[in-house]
Amino acid sequence: MMKLCPLSTLVFTATIFALTTSLDISSFTSLKLTSATYIIIQNLRHSPVDYVVVRDVDPFDFESGSGPQEKFKDLSIPAKRAIERQLEVNTFASRAPFTMDLIFNDGTTATFHVNMKYAVDGKNAEFAYEAPFNINFRKQVDRCSFFVGELERGI
Repeated sequence: MMKLCPLSTLVFTATIFALTTSLDISSFTSLKLTSATYIIIQNLRHSPVDYVVVRDVDPFDFESGSGPQEKFKDLSIPAKRAIERQLEVNTFASRAPFTMDLIFNDGTTATFHVNMKYAVDGKNAEFAYEAPFNINFRKQVDRCSFFVGELERGI
């Protein structure tokens, strides 16, 4: 007949084994915690963007200090110009969505939503926008480009 060990004995034995087993820490040095992605916003309109507001961001999805809420804080975009910012997406995040509001000098507001993990894995951009003009979206390798005001509606 087999004799059962108390649970505390098993836990103690497992703990001693874990402490005495050597781990090769060097195998973890090549582990990438983030992936560099780039977001480009091209303002094709005649009106500059006075304010950029980023919302609906999960801090887990981006490296601290490298998310869209930090990279676009207090930023304006001149008319007919483009800006580019690097965002560090958490490798372990399944998604990295956020919403961006562009407030133009002429009072117009444009809003778009995107999943920046798309720049890493190419699976689902979740791109959507609401504006009185077109916002076109393109991905090239690790870059997501937004063309704001392209083919303005009503013209």
